[in-house]
Amino acid sequence: MKELYAFFRYVGVGVVMLIFSLLSFYITLEVYQLPLYPTYIVTYFIAIFISYVLNSKFTFKKEQSKEDAFKYYLVYGLGMIIGISLLKLFSYLFDVSNFVLVLLILVPRTLITYILSRIFVFNNNLQNSTK
Repeated sequence: MKELYAFFRYVGVGVVMLIFSLLSFYITLEVYQLPLYPTYIVTYFIAIFISYVLNSKFTFKKEQSKEDAFKYYLVYGLGMIIGISLLKLFSYLFDVSNFVLVLLILVPRTLITYILSRIFVFNNNLQNSTK
């Protein structure tokens, strides 16, 4: 049950980061009309950093370290690769819009990045993670 609460906190951080990312993309791309790819890359890395800080503090209750931050970036890089792979697979399996495809991969990608984050980055004792 404690792991389920940690997962819900992880999803909560994800929702906060989704709102941050959408606002950032709207302001930088629509208001300031900055170039797409550099803006996407910078926003992505900033969002991962903020997500790492929030997940360290609120989700897993673990002190931050450079080593863990590096592993977190690796996990999210792998999560991106998995997400793209699932998009390709689902586009062959389902005849739906691109937006629906993105919605279809949210749950499996979130579960995979949660599990990988839990194992490789925030692998401290579960009792410590829910105090």
